[in-house]
Amino acid sequence: MLKVNLIGHTKILNLLTRLQQRRQLGHAYLFTGPQNIGKTSLVLSFLQTLYCQVNSKPCSECQNCAMVATGTHSDIWLVERALGKQDITIEQIRELKNFVNLRSLNGGQRAVIIRNAEQMNVQAANALLKTLEEPPTNVIFFLTATNLNTLLPTIVSRCFGIPITLVNSLEIEQYLDTQNIEKSEAGLLTKLAGGRPGVVLELIKNKELLNERLSTAREFLSLFGGWLGTKTYLDKILNREHESDHDSNKIKAQKILNIWLEVARDLLLLKSGNSSSIHYQNLKNDADLINLYPLA
Repeated sequence: MLKVNLIGHTKILNLLTRLQQRRQLGHAYLFTGPQNIGKTSLVLSFLQTLYCQVNSKPCSECQNCAMVATGTHSDIWLVERALGKQDITIEQIRELKNFVNLRSLNGGQRAVIIRNAEQMNVQAANALLKTLEEPPTNVIFFLTATNLNTLLPTIVSRCFGIPITLVNSLEIEQYLDTQNIEKSEAGLLTKLAGGRPGVVLELIKNKELLNERLSTAREFLSLFGGWLGTKTYLDKILNREHESDHDSNKIKAQKILNIWLEVARDLLLLKSGNSSSIHYQNLKNDADLINLYPLA
């Protein structure tokens, strides 16, 4: 049984299915949302619906459903950044164009998936744009992206945009229940996921990742003397008299968390020797930072 692990997003899947049944599918769709939210899984789940040999439903057992799940279906072309490369290249888009100019072996629709389309370099993006401007018949393009700011506006304008939002915790918990995950562990995984199903799937597949995250969290807390020390520190900060009266503790805590995240980012950049990109430029000559990273 080869089933694409789609958690949530059923409304969008149903919308695409209805459009297909009415023969109203567009030639290009752009799914946008955070990493690990399930954009590619959503596309693959729809393609299982499209190509399924059993009553146009994803049975997950027929040959077509299996080939979609394993990435071996002859009518699907996947483009993503190659291992070790900085971006999606024009050569990859040229290979894509060769694919769309061929006829389907089954005489049906073909699909192109471009994962993280914002990773295309300028030449690749311009080459894709020409194809989208004159789309071939019986080919549907599915682009996914986390950052629209680095995509050509003309590419965005030629796609039907569908924002992918965070998945409800209940839906994630329901999935974990089908996987026979203990309730306590399921609760932890759901919280760590933060509405991103891909995080859950990754942590289930690799238990070492979960242990690594917990270990890193403990190390961070140890900087403040453990959980109790962190709580004491936060209580002290949140009760400062000079804070604005209209700021609730929740808002104050979020501000502190944002600053911590920015400083942690800066420390990692300093460690990698990229001091010009840090946010707190006025702190990079701070004595404590110099002692931490004298070569930064």
